[in-house]
Amino acid sequence: VYKRQDFYFVGYFLGLQMLGIYTVAVFVIEAIQKIPDWMGLVLLPKVTSGQDINGELTHKYAFLSFAYTLFVAVIVLLVYYFNFNYSALLLGDEYKDVDWLVILLLPRTLLHSIMVIYASNLSGKGYTLFHPAAGFFAVVILVGLDSTIISRYDIYGAIAGIVIAYISATLVMYLSLIHISEPTRRTPISYAVFCLKK
Repeated sequence: VYKRQDFYFVGYFLGLQMLGIYTVAVFVIEAIQKIPDWMGLVLLPKVTSGQDINGELTHKYAFLSFAYTLFVAVIVLLVYYFNFNYSALLLGDEYKDVDWLVILLLPRTLLHSIMVIYASNLSGKGYTLFHPAAGFFAVVILVGLDSTIISRYDIYGAIAGIVIAYISATLVMYLSLIHISEPTRRTPISYAVFCLKK
């Protein structure tokens, strides 16, 4: 839900024209995020069926998801560096700023590529409340930031708000994954200590 809160604030503070440009940039970003989303969907049943007890498969998927997103991010940067304005070519000159906004939103994409994999692991293990909890936490941060900094920093404030919201959500997912992993580590550790005592 926090992925759309920024639309309201951009439209309210910066007007419909900027909202249109920002919306197109976000849709480009979400197109990049499709592969990580699909990887998360593939991982979920594997975790549920017990194929990733030690978390190695999740780490592998997280690495591949991040690597793919980083590769696409490099391509986007190269396209912008060589002044190929694809948004203006496809949509008209009034959308020429979309390319720059896409670059500024790339950190969100990189964070999403990791977060969606962690969310699939947690859901696959039956911990379904962590995802909405992370979303709620991100919404509170996003609304608080957007309502105060967009009026001062324009569109850069909106981008900062959504990126910081993604940082918080990803951090919640990561800490949650560590938290639920602790009990599974205690058994082998306890057994090793028992063997040493003998």
